[in-house]
Amino acid sequence: MRKSELLNLQTREELQTWNPGLPSARCLAWSPAEGVLAIGGHGNRVKLWDVGNGKELATLVGGNTSIQSLAFTPDGKRLVAGTMSAEQPQIPGEVLVWDVPSKQLSKTFTGHRLGIWKVVVTPDGRRIASASDDGTVRIWQGQ
Repeated sequence: MRKSELLNLQTREELQTWNPGLPSARCLAWSPAEGVLAIGGHGNRVKLWDVGNGKELATLVGGNTSIQSLAFTPDGKRLVAGTMSAEQPQIPGEVLVWDVPSKQLSKTFTGHRLGIWKVVVTPDGRRIASASDDGTVRIWQGQ
């Protein structure tokens, strides 16, 4: 497993290094509400880390494939993931939504025919957009 590093962009100084505990880290998202970093990758897990002390806060589990994209809602209370299977590309991707305070998967959106490359959340946190390898973009009601 590889280590992750947190760097100061101005000085390029390494601020922190840790092992995310995933076979591969493919995506990450920084929570706007707290010093929390979400890291997703191969497998159906997302790790939440406290950036201040480098400690793992939780492991979120959901979906049936690898986590390809992550985005927090503007309030930091929900984490959205897009999934994709590199091993079986014909498996449809899912949009997963976790409630961050309870660490529970709260919603799963399906409808894409192939994997999802990217998820984004609107500035008001009410909608989610997902872009898929099937050539479509879908808009989901996030709340």
